[in-house]
Amino acid sequence: MYYTGVDDHCRCFACDGGLRKWEPGDDPWIEHCRWFPACPYARDIKGEEFINLIQLSADQALREHGSYHHDDVSVAMAASTTENVNVERIVRQNRELLILGMGFPIDDVKVAVLELVQQATNEPNVDDIITRLEVMNERKLLENQNENTQEPPDPGGIPSAGELLEQNQRLKSMLLCHLCHNNHENALFLPCTHHKYCLDCAKHSDICPDCGRPIEERIRTYMG
Repeated sequence: MYYTGVDDHCRCFACDGGLRKWEPGDDPWIEHCRWFPACPYARDIKGEEFINLIQLSADQALREHGSYHHDDVSVAMAASTTENVNVERIVRQNRELLILGMGFPIDDVKVAVLELVQQATNEPNVDDIITRLEVMNERKLLENQNENTQEPPDPGGIPSAGELLEQNQRLKSMLLCHLCHNNHENALFLPCTHHKYCLDCAKHSDICPDCGRPIEERIRTYMG
């Protein structure tokens, strides 16, 4: 994950998922797998069994306590009542255009607005919401692609040398600039927060190649 430069907000390089409101003792893997279980990097590193356990623990905590408790599973981004009210208000304001006019499912719009609000975009406009919906759709496509291409597990439970090499190459490719495919991704665009390019390629344009929004600031990022 990399730091966005805003409060304690950080984001995943692979799925673009954001986390904030960190508390002492929070485990980044638990938080990330709780809120972004489709992340391809999390699936490769932690595995579906770990992700499913986190999801079940959080669901159980919600049923038993009515909210998520850190004793059951750390949840740094649990939406507060204020956030929920804000999300409903924003969805109502954009309902006619996004849902009735453009045909986006209301549940998807709510999730998109919630992610934006949790990433400090408190008053997202229509372009912000559509961009987030596109990111969500990319995550779904990537998840389906991974499921369709997943090979049967090795009977011995130990990956072969070829499988390890292929996995290593795939993870390395995730870190490369989407333009030059040579340098590592190290340019964070603000305010859109896209993070897919290197500073060498980013300096040639003032418009984000992904969403078309003006780039007001470029921040160098470092992989931890």
